[in-house]
Amino acid sequence: IGGTGNMAAVAGALDTSPEQLGLAVLADNLVYVVWLPILLGSKAFAERFNRWTKVSVNRVADMEKAAMKLHRDDSPPEMRDYLFLAFIAFGVTWLAAWIAPLLPEFPPVLSTSTWNLLLVTTFALALSFTGARNIAGSHNIAMAIIYIFVASMGARASMEGLGQAPAFVLGAFIWISIHGAFCLAGAWLFRVDVHSAAIASAANIGGAASAPVVAAYHKQSLVPVAILMALIGYAIGNYLALLTARLAFWVSS
Repeated sequence: IGGTGNMAAVAGALDTSPEQLGLAVLADNLVYVVWLPILLGSKAFAERFNRWTKVSVNRVADMEKAAMKLHRDDSPPEMRDYLFLAFIAFGVTWLAAWIAPLLPEFPPVLSTSTWNLLLVTTFALALSFTGARNIAGSHNIAMAIIYIFVASMGARASMEGLGQAPAFVLGAFIWISIHGAFCLAGAWLFRVDVHSAAIASAANIGGAASAPVVAAYHKQSLVPVAILMALIGYAIGNYLALLTARLAFWVSS
């Protein structure tokens, strides 16, 4: 959940080796290349899909009305906004780095670096309920930092473990198939239209980079909803990924 940004963050929190990170980046890109066209192409089956899920005729119209009510401040940031954002970023990072070593470790999943990630995520979520969310330019700057962070993680990845790539990629496609099955089941159970299902899937596997693209292709008016879905994915992705790591450790031990 959350996309490549969460993958890179969790990889750092779990002290993932460069070889494993390289395999993850490879699998992530291969799955993305296959899955994104499927999400875009699903628009052609909208009528049949909506009949299968028994979607209400007014559902899409209601979503478009709700999307129109979402207010987004696009005013250009000023120097004081940059200073506020820098102060918040450095302050949160310092506070998390100071608290993390004081918390108990439960290796191999819950280490100091893991606590650091969880604290930063939690502090950021808490700040989203304050006036900090209204600082101009915060979204654009945050996305730029995510792209730089992901690029730096990719640059440190190693391709030495490519011998394991076929099995790793196969596992990734099995995971995305399970994801797709759950999307279909959820759409049928909750009577969701194909546009919402495709956007939700993109928000889960690609985050804010791909969800708006899928939304714009399906229905331009749903782009704000797609951004909101992606941000929710970013918010909970770190927690669920670390929980998954813990469950995987229990299963393998």
